[in-house]
Amino acid sequence: MYEQKQMGLRQHHCRRCGKAVCDYCSAKRSVLPTRGHEYGVRVCEECYINIKPEEKNHMANFYDTRSVVSWLDFDEERDLLASVGKDNIIKMWNIKDTLQGNVMTGP
Repeated sequence: MYEQKQMGLRQHHCRRCGKAVCDYCSAKRSVLPTRGHEYGVRVCEECYINIKPEEKNHMANFYDTRSVVSWLDFDEERDLLASVGKDNIIKMWNIKDTLQGNVMTGP
């Protein structure tokens, strides 16, 4: 761990505690969903050892990426949204109700 900046040594920061550490001291990676890191990020050795299992519980939903949108176009006259994925399938979406902002009312 660094107490102050040192010339010639690259500093990294632990994403859990924020301490400046060298590459050797921060070689571990861990997810920290409560801090916005759903994928493994650099943490110091001390934090890696002390991370509790509940700190690693994912908060985001992950979806299959087969339908990642590579092109998108919106036709304002007809309220249609066209998308093309990496699978080259064209999808047409009628988003008229979404654009009008219809409000759902409860029971």
